Formats: sequence, C-alpha cells, structure tokens
Amino acid sequence: MEWRQITEVLAWRNDVASALARWRALAVEFALPAMPDRLDDAARLLQVILQRVGTVAEAIRLHIPLVQTEVGRLFPYGLSAPEIAADLGHARRASESIRTELSRHRLGSARAKLAATTEKLAACSGRVSQATDQFLSGSVGDPDKSVTTIADEWTALLAELGRVRNLRAHLDTVERVSAAIADSGAPDWAQSLRTQWVEGIEDSLTPDDWRGAWIWAQADAHLRAIDGRARLRELDEQRRAADDEVRRLFHNVVRLRTLLTLKARITRRVDAALQMFLTAIRRIGKGTGKSASRLRRDARDAMETSYAAVPCWIMPSWRISESLPATLASFDLVIFDEASQSDIAALPALLRAKKVLIVGDDKQVR
Repeated sequence: MEWRQITEVLAWRNDVASALARWRALAVEFALPAMPDRLDDAARLLQVILQRVGTVAEAIRLHIPLVQTEVGRLFPYGLSAPEIAADLGHARRASESIRTELSRHRLGSARAKLAATTEKLAACSGRVSQATDQFLSGSVGDPDKSVTTIADEWTALLAELGRVRNLRAHLDTVERVSAAIADSGAPDWAQSLRTQWVEGIEDSLTPDDWRGAWIWAQADAHLRAIDGRARLRELDEQRRAADDEVRRLFHNVVRLRTLLTLKARITRRVDAALQMFLTAIRRIGKGTGKSASRLRRDARDAMETSYAAVPCWIMPSWRISESLPATLASFDLVIFDEASQSDIAALPALLRAKKVLIVGDDKQVR
C-alpha cells in the first residue's frame, strides 16, 4: 500500500515537471506568468490558475448564449456576436461601447430628473426652494466645482430641508390658526401671521392683549354695520344734487321767461330795427371802410328806434358812440365792469346814465 502511494507521488511529480516544461516553453509566446523553481510551489500556482481558467470557462459556457442574443439587439449593424465571443479585442470594444451607451443613458436620465425637479421648484417659494433651484442651475454640471464641493452643498441643502420638514407640525398649526383668523374677517392679519417671522421675544402680531383688541374690533365693526351715517351721507349727496338741478332748472326758467317776455314786447317795427342794427354792426367791422360812416349812422338810427323796447344792452365802451344815440341820461343805470381797465373813453357811457354802478377790484380802483 505504501509503495503504491510512493509510486503515485513520483508519477504526479513527473507529470507536474512535464507540465512545467511545456508551460515554460509556451510562456514567452503566450505571455504566461512565470512559475516558481520549486515543484511544490509551481504545482500550487498551477492549481490556482486551473481553477481560474475553469471559472472563466464556466462563465463563457453560461454567458456566451446570452451575449450572442443581446449583442445582436444592442448592435444590429455593428459588432458581431461570434467575434466578440472569440476575440478579446472585439470583446473589449463591445464592452467600451456598452459603457459609453450606459453613460449616455444615465446622463439623459439625470437631465430629465433635473428638469422635472426644476419644474416642481418653479411652483414653490421660500428660501430653501430658491437655494435648491440655484444649486441645481448653478452648481450641478459646473466643471469648475469639484465633486466634493457639490456633494457638501447638496448635503447642506438636504439637512436644511430636513429641519424644515421637522417643523411641519408647527407650520400646520400656523396655517390652521391663520385660516380661522381669515375666515373670521381679518385676512390681512392672517397673511402677516403666515409670512412674517417673530423678531425678539414677543411677537408683535400676537401681543398679550390681542383678545381685547379683537373684541374691540368686533364691536367697532358691528357698530359701523348698524350705523346710519353712510345712508345719511348718501341722502345728503342726493339732496345736494337735487338742489343743484333745481337751481339749474330755475335759471333756465328765468332765462326762458325773460326771452319770452322780451319777445312779446318787441313789435315788428322794433324787430326789424334790431335786425338792421345787427347787420350794420357786422358790416362796420373795423370801421375803416368807405361806408363805415353811413353804417354807423344806420346803426344809431336803428338803435334809436329799438333801444326803448330792450331793457338791457351790453357792449364795449368804444361801441357806445357809434351805436347809441347821443342823448343825455337815456339809461336808468349804466354798469361798468372791470372798471380798473376803463379810461376817458368811458365818458360817453357816463353821459348817457342817470345812475352809474362801478364794478372792479378795490385793490386796483382808487
């Protein structure tokens, strides 16, 4: 039995030595690893290499069908599946192409996620949302910033977001109370409670006497609601408008009745004289024409016929001599308006008056 084991060991050593001889003969040509000089160490290394080769062979046996199927789908017009399975160079090129496509797909997916996140942030407001939006638009993809810097910024944003989320219960309480205050009739106060933070120890929006102020505001609003002053002001405005309308209508009535009475007093002879007077005045113009003297005489004759029928005449002082007859005290009352602008040219009007009324600014008329 022992001699048989010795024989087997010697035969094994001969086989190992023969294998090492063949290995060393092919090592240079196939770039095989060098073997140790000791036979036992070389045998152990060969055992390790054989196990690795077996593992690779098993992987090839299991994955070659999958590679042949999937490579045809990934590269229908490019790489050949048998060449990839048979040649290391083709396999490396296929691996590099697959890595490139995976990077491209990952980049496209990242861009889509970045766009979706940015779109969601556009509908949000607040300091954290603005900082996150600035980070995504400015820091992400910036080649001048290191990966460590971008990671630190993102970690800080997530920490701040987590802190705000932990305050969710308190924020819900603020929103619930603000909604109740707004429904009670104080929307401005509710908006201030939602948006303004507390500065100092005591909140100016919720002082200790807020309940008393609230009750006072309720009482004031109730009194204003039942107060009739607004209705009284409305009625007063209506009364003022009605008074203005009455005065306007009364003025129109007086004017129309005056014109009617005047029309009733004017005879055909007086009416024709007035028409002649107006025609003569229009034709006189500047009074420098050849027929100006005759037209002035016609105007005076017409005036002499009709002025007694007309109770009131209004004209500039320079037209008096050429329009009215030269009769002393022919008018009961002569009124001078803007007397500060009059001079000696007003003398013809004074001579035709029984009484004179001077109207002007006492700061200008002596």
